[in-house]
Amino acid sequence: MDQHGQTALPQADTNTEDKLYIYALIRADLEMPDGKLSAQSGHAYTDALQACQRQAPDTAAAYREENGIGGSKVTIKCKNLSQLERAARECAEAGIPHAVVTDRDHILLPHFTGAPVVTALGIGPCTKAQCRHITKRFQSLQGSSGDRGAMSQEVRQELLSAMRGCEQTSGLTIMGHGGMVRDYYRDLLDHLRYGSELRFEWRLPEWIHNPRLVEGLPSDEVMAEYHVFHDVGKPFCRVVDDEGRQHFPDHAQVSARVWRQAGGSAEVEHLIEQDMDIHLLKAEGVQEFADRPYPAALLLTGLSELHANASMFGGIESTSFKIKYKNLSKRGRAILACLSAKEVVPMAA
Repeated sequence: MDQHGQTALPQADTNTEDKLYIYALIRADLEMPDGKLSAQSGHAYTDALQACQRQAPDTAAAYREENGIGGSKVTIKCKNLSQLERAARECAEAGIPHAVVTDRDHILLPHFTGAPVVTALGIGPCTKAQCRHITKRFQSLQGSSGDRGAMSQEVRQELLSAMRGCEQTSGLTIMGHGGMVRDYYRDLLDHLRYGSELRFEWRLPEWIHNPRLVEGLPSDEVMAEYHVFHDVGKPFCRVVDDEGRQHFPDHAQVSARVWRQAGGSAEVEHLIEQDMDIHLLKAEGVQEFADRPYPAALLLTGLSELHANASMFGGIESTSFKIKYKNLSKRGRAILACLSAKEVVPMAA
């Protein structure tokens, strides 16, 4: 509450790239109950910090001193041991402190028989930038207690008000842009799912009817929330240069932080944090992008954003649109090829 008794809007920290985090990467396939999961996460945090103390004592000390109580901790999940081992290798290659957690002598059937079993990987302390190439493949882990996604209506309205009060471009607010992206995505998804006639002007790539694009998407409610709030941090990172032009530095990361501080769901936060990635994707990053939890959702959103923006800047015949469309179309084809390759099962010899 502020001095007037009103709920204070979370303030974005635009220096999030300097903050230190420890991540606990948990194996989802072990189906650990909450108590077991909490214990293994705790081991991951502690063991990683101890590894950092040996490897980089100054970093460990800086982490302990953050906020006077220590830096932030994040729990994320991977599908299986193979993904965890890959993350550990990448930490070693990048020089990031890390620790593999092995549980032994505890019986909790069917996965824990008393034999040694790798349960988690502690990563850090490190900045988000240092480990993003590793952690962005994994989703945040939400506890069954539902401690996330409990944003109050008062805070939600304050965020919407801030978005309405900040222009994306002349005559279009951040809120208005988010609504446009939501509507374009809904238009495209209805067309792909049900064959509905498109309401907006589109240029669709040849891969658009690949069935993998509509498989395993987040719920429609999650996607609508993501689209409306994907630029929620822009009012808090807006700067104006000497020539009067506005910029929104690191707006995807700031938006994810604002959403998290406001009590928004971890699933929407994860999507917001990756919002710009499809537009910046290079050929060498396609496989990593395809390995993420929701590559199709991010790809369809990118296509929707491109068309929503084109409606304001010369339409789909403009040179700017054609350049961006060509790149996105090429990346989309490569992403879908990676997704298809995952489903190919080698025949037994």
